[in-house]
Amino acid sequence: YFPNYPLVSREAPDPMEVEKFKISRGIPLDKRIMLYSGGLYAGVGLERMLIGLEKLADDWLVVLQSHDGVLQLDRVVVDSMVAAGRLCLLQRPLEARAYELLVEGCDVGLAWYSTSDENMKYVGLSSGKVGAYWSKGKPIIINRIPFFDVVCDEYNAGVAIGSIEDVFEGIRVIASDYQKYSRGALFCYKKYFDPEKGMQELQGIFV
Repeated sequence: YFPNYPLVSREAPDPMEVEKFKISRGIPLDKRIMLYSGGLYAGVGLERMLIGLEKLADDWLVVLQSHDGVLQLDRVVVDSMVAAGRLCLLQRPLEARAYELLVEGCDVGLAWYSTSDENMKYVGLSSGKVGAYWSKGKPIIINRIPFFDVVCDEYNAGVAIGSIEDVFEGIRVIASDYQKYSRGALFCYKKYFDPEKGMQELQGIFV
């Protein structure tokens, strides 16, 4: 049991530290945030979501954060959404502490995988971004893929959707009872990703 997620502090970061981080990255303090952290590659479906950003409520902002500095998305679409105030792009990879502050400062985490890759249909607990989101009590929006479709529905840890165009409906559902979904996210973190629990299970195998 080796959960794939960034190690996080046992205590939540100071809110002032989170605020200073967001200001330093140009993230508005008066917006609720949906964060996508991962590969900004063509063919995953992110561009279809960006084109539909006008459907997003005015008090929400999408933050795209690249984990490797690569940007393959249509730059015209990206720049137009940034100019419209619907999108914030963080193209440079972040160090562990900065990444933790970013996740702490968001409200919903998007985990979107290319289902044309059979391996990604069974990503399960190897999803680093889901572990990071849940560790901070952030509900997720994710493809309806094995494991996560069941877990999200059963524990209210997020919303599994069939198409990237449904992401805005997913945000609406989570926002309608945010505390319920946040509690579900923390529950699933402790159930599936908590490293202390994992070490105890590992020790039980060898002791």
